[in-house]
Amino acid sequence: FKHSNVYLFLGYTASIIAGAASLYSYLTPFENCKGILAVSVSLYFILCGLLTLYVKFVKKDEIFNGNKQDEKVLLVFKNKKYSDNVEINIELNENNKVTKKSLMKSYGSWFDEEGNFVASAFLKDIDAVLNKKD
Repeated sequence: FKHSNVYLFLGYTASIIAGAASLYSYLTPFENCKGILAVSVSLYFILCGLLTLYVKFVKKDEIFNGNKQDEKVLLVFKNKKYSDNVEINIELNENNKVTKKSLMKSYGSWFDEEGNFVASAFLKDIDAVLNKKD
């Protein structure tokens, strides 16, 4: 939950600062609270910037990074701009033995004619990749 925790911390902190500044400016005349508003807007901008940098340089294309029993699992989705193809990379690390598996497929293969996501088709493809012998 590392990525989720970072999102929540930065997002909630920025929201609390914005909310507190709004409440303070509501209760205090504008001329008396300009300095606090300037600081809170600056902090909000900095926290949102940090979140953007975190997503771009730390999280990257990583969707999931966690443990499944004794196994470490890393799931990465890569998608080129204006392409309907997605590359799914799965990295399994069990007892320091790393297994990498991947799937390249069109997003359209997981949706029906009405545009609804068909989870069974997606899970079938993922299961086939995971059970494929190298």
